[in-house]
Amino acid sequence: MHLGQDFIANEEYFSIDSSKTELERAIGLANNLKKIHHLTVKNFQNIDQLFQNYIATGLEIFGMEMGIISRVDGDLYIVIDVLDKSNAIKKEMEFPLADTYCAQVVKTNSVIGYAQVGNLDELKNHPVYVNMKLESYLSSPIHVGGEIYGTFNFTSHTPRKNGVSEPERDLIALMAGNIGIAIEHAKQQQELRETNERLLKLTGFVAHDLRGPLSNIKGLSAFINSTDIKETVKICADRGLEIVQTILVMTAMGTGKIKMEKSETNLSTLILETARSYEGIGADKGLIFQYKVEEDIQVIVDESRMRQVLTNLISNTIKYTPQKGVINIELKRENRGKVKFNISNDTTQEISEDKTHSIGFGLEIVREILELHRSKLEMNQEKGRFSVAFVLKEEL
Repeated sequence: MHLGQDFIANEEYFSIDSSKTELERAIGLANNLKKIHHLTVKNFQNIDQLFQNYIATGLEIFGMEMGIISRVDGDLYIVIDVLDKSNAIKKEMEFPLADTYCAQVVKTNSVIGYAQVGNLDELKNHPVYVNMKLESYLSSPIHVGGEIYGTFNFTSHTPRKNGVSEPERDLIALMAGNIGIAIEHAKQQQELRETNERLLKLTGFVAHDLRGPLSNIKGLSAFINSTDIKETVKICADRGLEIVQTILVMTAMGTGKIKMEKSETNLSTLILETARSYEGIGADKGLIFQYKVEEDIQVIVDESRMRQVLTNLISNTIKYTPQKGVINIELKRENRGKVKFNISNDTTQEISEDKTHSIGFGLEIVREILELHRSKLEMNQEKGRFSVAFVLKEEL
């Protein structure tokens, strides 16, 4: 069957170069498979880098001058990525599909190869041959989600006197299959990101709309005559507002809207100022604050976010420390330029089990902020006692 029939039905390929021994052909095939395997296990920063590497490897394996990854949209052929020594074809160029060699690949949904287009009556008047004189051609369809996405193809001005081999057909099909998997994975990741962004926006809208009614409930609790009911309503409203605030902050973090504005900050002063602003609240419960804060410890942090961390930790400690307990606040230098903050309670009364398991929904915000400062929250809980700590690097 001659080459023109191969273009039509794609049933046979020319035999490989008979000048090579079977051992040489086997070694060559093994080396090419190694190159493709290396691509499959390599981590690429983005899909464009993957495309470039696959095209470059294909040019090396098939000995061609130009490689293209295309997308087919109806009757349109779109160049997604390309490596072309002549620089005639560029990324994002568009052509009528019918005016490309790839039209037959899409039509037959199969791998097609031509050794010398000029010898084919069916193709010697083809627009690509007339305008560019591209003689040799090898192409495979790319499938994404079970449908033809586009083609992975190589062309050259030089004819291939020994034809296109069956191993080359299989190799380009293997590479096109890998590219299709990568494109499908990238699409799924993009869809997940978009879905996540929509959910985050929806969550933010809901939380924002809930904040108003909860604030009103808290305000109306002042008009309730029963002290017990008033306190219950106030606690529930406070809890609801805490949850809403957490959702709003977490949503902002998830969409990347929260940016760290770090600067040199005196952590010793920040801790003492924040803690002392809560001493009045603690006094209502008979709590005693004890400080062991080393002076003038400088760190690079977002001061407002770090104040948010301290506020949350101190308010939670007050909330869950029984009457007449002691709150210990400590800041000290450690080895290798690190500093450790620790807040703990000291009491002989046990904290009920439900409270030890819910020491503040807002701690999720604290964890996120500390992670942005390359730190993490450390929690230790025992009967009646707990401590919370984190470590930062001092600015020397």
